[in-house]
Amino acid sequence: MKTQTRLKADILAKLGLPDSLYPIDLQAAIENGGDIQPEQLLYWAQCHLREADSAESRSLILDIAATIAPDDERTVIRAESVDWFVEFGPLDVKLETCTIQRDGRLVAALQNRGDGRLRCAFYEAPDSKALDSILLLAIHPTSGGYVYHDTSNWMATVNSSGTTSALYADENKESYRSYWKFGIGLMHSKELDDNWAHQATRKPLPAILGVTMLGTYFSLLNLG
Repeated sequence: MKTQTRLKADILAKLGLPDSLYPIDLQAAIENGGDIQPEQLLYWAQCHLREADSAESRSLILDIAATIAPDDERTVIRAESVDWFVEFGPLDVKLETCTIQRDGRLVAALQNRGDGRLRCAFYEAPDSKALDSILLLAIHPTSGGYVYHDTSNWMATVNSSGTTSALYADENKESYRSYWKFGIGLMHSKELDDNWAHQATRKPLPAILGVTMLGTYFSLLNLG
């Protein structure tokens, strides 16, 4: 059972976190003797954001991630496990791009890194649905080079973006994926979408924050 609560001042000081309402998994906290790690706070906040989107919750996720992330100013960083691979770094969003968006906002952008694998950039804190989406798309290809029924991670991303289910997700203000053949802001008709043309000018988050948010989520995904 998850609840939102304020942490004690000494815990906040130890973790270097602001005073705020934090989603807490009470059962997990009890099983761990009440010792709460920042990685758990990040994971719980990501799951909570999926159900309750707010600027405060998104800001909190970035605050927690910043305390976990190591000092690393590299602009391009790889994140991977035995199951998946994704590269975080800058993107030219005027080129063919898939986006993860929510309620008219750009959450993340995905592009072909040149070999069919994915490069990603986050523009705001992602919720657990957005992170699940990236992990599913970033799986290692089979020995035959296939990702699901497609020939690469990028083609799997393109062919599964902008589907009918995205319309329902948009109506429910959930995270979903879209495909921009001519770059973010240009419709398939090549007409300019003013809102998304503006979104395309936003500055992405540092690569190390992307690695931290995705990696932490994955590491706790089956632990809760």
